[in-house]
Amino acid sequence: PQPPATLRSDGCGGGGGGRGGGAAAPLSARPPRHLPAAGAMDAVERVIAQATRKTPQREKTAEEIAAEKKAREEEEREEEELERACEQWCSKICRIGIVVPLIFSYILHPISEFAMRPTMDVDTDVNLAGVHAIVTGGCAGIGLRTATLLSESGASVVLACRDARSDDAARALGAVRSASSKWSKANGGHAVSPQLVLPLRLDSFKSVRSFVTQYNERVGKLHLLINNAGTRQACNTTEDGIETAFQTNFLGHFLLTKLLLPVLRQSSPARVVHLTCRDGYIRPAHGWNQWFKDGWLKGWL
Repeated sequence: PQPPATLRSDGCGGGGGGRGGGAAAPLSARPPRHLPAAGAMDAVERVIAQATRKTPQREKTAEEIAAEKKAREEEEREEEELERACEQWCSKICRIGIVVPLIFSYILHPISEFAMRPTMDVDTDVNLAGVHAIVTGGCAGIGLRTATLLSESGASVVLACRDARSDDAARALGAVRSASSKWSKANGGHAVSPQLVLPLRLDSFKSVRSFVTQYNERVGKLHLLINNAGTRQACNTTEDGIETAFQTNFLGHFLLTKLLLPVLRQSSPARVVHLTCRDGYIRPAHGWNQWFKDGWLKGWL
C-alpha cells in the first residue's frame, strides 16, 4: 500500500515559507486502523455465506434405503445376540457360584471326612452281662451303632429317642434285640434283660423328667449313661424359652445326668460318657437363622 499523503498549510495564501503566515496544521488521510478495507469485508461476507448456506440433500434411492435398513437390522440383531450371550454367561457364573459351595459343603467335605476318618476296632468279646446302659439318640447314627455293639457284648440297652413310636425307633429296637439274641445264643442261652425304647426330648425339661421317672420305674439300675444326642437346629427357642441347640446339646443332658445320679451311685461302679462332634469346629455358627425361622432353610444356615 502507498504511504498516506500529508498536506501542510503555511499561512493563508500558502505561498512561501515565511514566518508571518501563522502556524501550520498537519492533516492526515490515513483511515482508522480498526476499520477493515472494503475488499476484506466482502471476502469475509462471502466466507460466512458459504459456511451458513445449506447444501441441498440428494434424495436417496430405494436401494440405499433398503441397504440402510438392512444394516440397522443387522446391528440390532448383533446387539440382541450379545445381550443373550451375556445373560447365558451370567447365569452360568451364578450357578457355579451357588452349586460349587453346596457340592463342597454337603458332598465333597463329608466324603473327605469319611475317607480320612480314623479306623476303630471294637472288641465285642468283652462280657457286659448284667450291665444296664442308656444311649440318648440311639435310634440312628452313632447312637444306634453304639447300642448295637453294647448289645453284642451282652448289655441291656435302653434307647432314648424323640419318638418311641416312629419307624426309626422300631428298626433300631429290632437291630438291638437281634444283636442281643446273637450274644445270648453264643453264650449258652444266657438270659438278657429286655431292650427298651423310651421317649426323650432333650429340648423339653418336662420330657427329661418324665424319662427319668419311667426309667427308674421300669429298670431301676444304671451302669452306663451315654449322652450322644444332639442337634444342628439353632436360633429358635424351645417351650422352656431357651435357645434350641443350647438346651438340646447342653442343658438337657446336664439335667438328665443330674436326675440319674442317684441310680448311678446305687449301681456303682458306673460311668457317664459325653459325645461331641467336630461339626462345631468345622462349621462355626453364622447366626443367619434369625432371618429363616420358618421354611426349608430353618436350622441349616
